[in-house]
Amino acid sequence: MKASLDLLLDAAFPNKTDGVAIDIGAHFGKFTKHLAEIGKFSVIYAFEPNHNNVIYIKNEIESIVNSEVILINKALGSSRGMAELFFDDDSSTGSLLAYGAQYKNIGDIKKSVVDIDTLDAFIDEEVKKRKIDVTFIKIDTQGNDLEVIRGAEKLIHMHRPIIQCELIFVDLYVGQCTPDDIHDFLGSYGYRLYTMCNIHVNREGQLSFCDAIFVPCEINIPETQEFSCIDDAQSFQDQINALSKVCEERLELIHRLDAEITRLTKFNRLGIKISTYFDRKLKAIKTFL
Repeated sequence: MKASLDLLLDAAFPNKTDGVAIDIGAHFGKFTKHLAEIGKFSVIYAFEPNHNNVIYIKNEIESIVNSEVILINKALGSSRGMAELFFDDDSSTGSLLAYGAQYKNIGDIKKSVVDIDTLDAFIDEEVKKRKIDVTFIKIDTQGNDLEVIRGAEKLIHMHRPIIQCELIFVDLYVGQCTPDDIHDFLGSYGYRLYTMCNIHVNREGQLSFCDAIFVPCEINIPETQEFSCIDDAQSFQDQINALSKVCEERLELIHRLDAEITRLTKFNRLGIKISTYFDRKLKAIKTFL
């Protein structure tokens, strides 16, 4: 997504360096940092409701010097208030929506009460302090993206920013918005789907979720008739990553078994017999792996 976004921003705003970007669902701040490195934004607002993630964001953005990064520990939605944030050990999946019944969570599901603001209300306050020219918004709120967009209708009408959000095609969260919901809503505001990246499929090959970029129809992006296929390269990379993960897990198991043999050999009077027994087991496991 970063490569596609960089190309798009260069084409849409070739000489701009003083735009404002908004990163909603900043997680650990890596995308925020990338926005700063692009060199087209003088101010970046990073919204992240998870208190634990904010610590990582601060570490990630402390070296940024070419953009002012303003970190806001809040969630965004279609109305102001407070609500529960649901998250598990994979903090990137945190959402104001409860996990679906079929969701395979990692670790225990936790909850915390967070503040919710609307983007329109927040920007209304900010324009009292500084000039605001919002040119790009990224939204990744795990099934709640449409509610964030609904809370930014005034901003969308006035600033006409490029919008990146997540489309989820499978059931992950209770009450999640559909890709059609987002597409139709932004279409009613004169936006068109520009590209989709970070495409994920399940084992059955079903499209599961991806990032999508929508641009205002009035922005004229130069087009060429030179095409390239990006799916195969990404698919191969995903397979490599999956195989690497399996190898790492099996290697870790071997190390644990090796350490257990050493411990039992050292502290048990029958160490020689136990060691011989476990050596045979370990060899059998290695052969199997």
